[in-house]
Amino acid sequence: MTSKRTRVLIVDDSPTVRDIFRAIFESDPDVDVIGEASNGEEAIAFVGKTRPDIITMDVFMPKMNGPDAIQAIMATKATPILVVTTAKDATTAFQCLNKGALEVIEKPDFAYIQNEQKRKFLISKLKSLSAVPVVTHLAGKSKIKKEFVKPDSGNRRILAICSSTGGPKALSVLLSQLPADFPCPVVITQHMYEGFIAGLVEWLQTTTPLKVKVAEQGEVLAPATVYVAPTGKHLEITLAESVRLTEDPLVEGHRPSGEKLFSTVANVYGSRAVGVILTGMGGDGSHSLGMIKKAGGLTIAQDEKSCVVFGMPREAILKGNAVQILTLQDIAPAVLRHLAHQKAGV
Repeated sequence: MTSKRTRVLIVDDSPTVRDIFRAIFESDPDVDVIGEASNGEEAIAFVGKTRPDIITMDVFMPKMNGPDAIQAIMATKATPILVVTTAKDATTAFQCLNKGALEVIEKPDFAYIQNEQKRKFLISKLKSLSAVPVVTHLAGKSKIKKEFVKPDSGNRRILAICSSTGGPKALSVLLSQLPADFPCPVVITQHMYEGFIAGLVEWLQTTTPLKVKVAEQGEVLAPATVYVAPTGKHLEITLAESVRLTEDPLVEGHRPSGEKLFSTVANVYGSRAVGVILTGMGGDGSHSLGMIKKAGGLTIAQDEKSCVVFGMPREAILKGNAVQILTLQDIAPAVLRHLAHQKAGV
């Protein structure tokens, strides 16, 4: 049986970048490049006549830039959109997620054409995102009851999160629902391209009342603070409840790895830990999430319907390591209820 072909529109003001994308995509027999556009106006006109399965969208272009084009397309002809940019424009690129784009990736260069691993990864991401329904978008903040037990110095707790494809948008929704006086530190491993973490952190800071920062070697974890693992370094938690960054070998292709994070969180916090696996390709974090569960902590996997890619949560569920399977909108309320009802000293 013939598989469905993925029809893609490439939008970039650089003919060279468009040629690179075309070469990458056309190396796969199941991908069709059905059009190119050099600015947002051309992209809108194309989508009005021919419906692609997915659009790759540049950020800064003449006549109409990427964010404005995304807003217009999502308001009229909702289509999966993959934003492509450079690290220096990452902050603006992540803001495109607020307008309905699904993911942000680095702009490929000629090396991608020759590198089979990079090429296949990009094509796999393109195909996965092309199947995501985008008629409705994730809401921002929801009205939830914010009550919990504030821990004392002998009852420190932690919220640990692992995410990948679709993660930035999911993180923004989850973090937006946590109150400014959230009593725990939040530690995150998000699979991200080199140079993009600073832009992600800056954007996430606009979505949550918590302090968001890139994790630094040796710093002691503080409540109401979000620590995001830097690209290329594993984020681990020490017995002194401080950050340990390492360049240990990749774990199943990942550094940072959710497996490394969850295993140390389980070791240090035990039943006082909450572990969450959000949308993402593969199975990172799905095994070590079980260590938190075994220690008596709460473990949560995002459900299939609200995931962009159901890979990582599915693996955690299949392994029996997720205590709860929740929609993205329900995860933060569940965490807050858990903190509210958990007895002091547990």
